[in-house]
Amino acid sequence: MHLFLIALITLILLNFVIAIFSKKAGITARFSEDTLNQQILSIDNELGNGKISESEAEKQKLAILKKNQKLEIAAKRLKIVKFMFLGFILCACLLYVLLFFFLKWI
Repeated sequence: MHLFLIALITLILLNFVIAIFSKKAGITARFSEDTLNQQILSIDNELGNGKISESEAEKQKLAILKKNQKLEIAAKRLKIVKFMFLGFILCACLLYVLLFFFLKWI
């Protein structure tokens, strides 16, 4: 019974750690979006000044968009994992309570 309680507390702590990383990933994705807009504007300025060709500008924009998309996907995955752990913790708590009352009743 104590081992189950220790495992439950460990899961709760792990969920808090994942929540912190998920929040940081969301902040990073938003910060990256601002940086993304600045980089695209600088590419447009270089294109307007004739420093780079149009095809090179498109390649750079696509590379930036792919990088931002990967960051957003990682943030969403962390959020999904966080909610999965939260559901698992809730199920474990319910199981612990049911076990406690069942053993007390016997």
